[in-house]
Amino acid sequence: MNNHDISSVRGRATLTLAAALMALAASCSSVFTASILGTVIDREQYDDGNTVGVTDARVFLYTDERAWNDDYAAYVEGNESTLPDSPLKEEYRYFQSTETDANGEYQFSGFIWHTLFPAFGKTADRREVYLLVYHPDYGLWKNATPLFVVSDVTSQVDTMRVLDLWNQGVLSGSVDDWADGEGLANVTVAFYVAESWNFDGVTFKDVEYPRTATTTVTTDGDGLWSVDLTFPIRPTRALDQEKAPVRITFSRTGWRANDPADGTDLSNAGIGLVVDTDLDRDGRTPGSTDPDYADAFLAAEVEIDDGESVIVPLPPIMMQRWSFSVRVAGKVTDGATPPVGINGAKVTLLVPDTAGTEYIAYSEQQTIGETTEDGNFSLGTIAWELSDIVDADARKTGVIPVALSLTIPDASGDTIDYTPTGDIAELAPDDAVTLELSVSP
Repeated sequence: MNNHDISSVRGRATLTLAAALMALAASCSSVFTASILGTVIDREQYDDGNTVGVTDARVFLYTDERAWNDDYAAYVEGNESTLPDSPLKEEYRYFQSTETDANGEYQFSGFIWHTLFPAFGKTADRREVYLLVYHPDYGLWKNATPLFVVSDVTSQVDTMRVLDLWNQGVLSGSVDDWADGEGLANVTVAFYVAESWNFDGVTFKDVEYPRTATTTVTTDGDGLWSVDLTFPIRPTRALDQEKAPVRITFSRTGWRANDPADGTDLSNAGIGLVVDTDLDRDGRTPGSTDPDYADAFLAAEVEIDDGESVIVPLPPIMMQRWSFSVRVAGKVTDGATPPVGINGAKVTLLVPDTAGTEYIAYSEQQTIGETTEDGNFSLGTIAWELSDIVDADARKTGVIPVALSLTIPDASGDTIDYTPTGDIAELAPDDAVTLELSVSP
């Protein structure tokens, strides 16, 4: 046999062996399917004894461990363009993806794989899978323990517990009434927690605050307030600065935390009240000639320490009532026994405010239910401000002097001025006033 013949024999033997191996592989290779069920929950809630599912989390299923690790390593915290399903990706390495429902549950159906040597012969197999879970509030997570699925059944894989990208701290404080120094109830305290910032270890820079309040609380009967605030972990979980800047505003209708005219001794400047910023972008600030008192804010920081919430007490803030009002109505009678109401009487109330405002009403017949009476009038809501009150003590109570006059037409059509009984010389705010004005017959 020559060399050519020997080479031909060897070639045929190699082909025969390859064919045999292919036939063997074909005879051993099998295709399997399975369904996968799982749940993603909040780890902090779980540690506190609660099970809270993470809604709308994206779950990526991998069959290749290297692809799983590569996608995890490629993610840059806070940068969604580095996620496994980013449109910027040239290649997608995951097998399937889905989202969690309202309970944090997810499902993969029709998961298919093939293997040369099934774990249980040709009838069944077990396969390790790998998961990545992403949510904007939690970042990207990988399963910490091995996960296996079994063919032709629905496999319930271990629950994934993930930590969110938020810290939680506590702020507390109080609001006092300028008039008496007592705690002031029903003040709305609003908190604007920064959404992003840079921090050089000493100073917050490039801070971005939300345009609407993150949350609000209301002072109690003693003027006290306390709030739990969540704030973003920055710049990353590994390099968490454990603090965030916060702006705090204080509002109650008719009240203010600063006096732009400095007409009183109200001052919160010593505690850092900021009055030169237009928070709501309406062109007005708390310190302007047309003040927007709701924009005055206290700058503070919310923080944690070694992962634990810190209660940060803030100094008391003083608020002053600057706007007052009261409703005034009444009846004009002839002073007889029994009294008879007089229609057409002109009632004038002068409030010595900046403009010297006059409130005018005419008495008239009024029917309430089945009863009709003469002489009733309403001056409506009388309003004044703190700056209209001259007396320093009266500023604490809001009482303002007023002057009332009464004019009644006679039979000939002329008018006569009267000084009625039941006249008033001052008004106090809030409690409605009913006047009984009578003239001698």
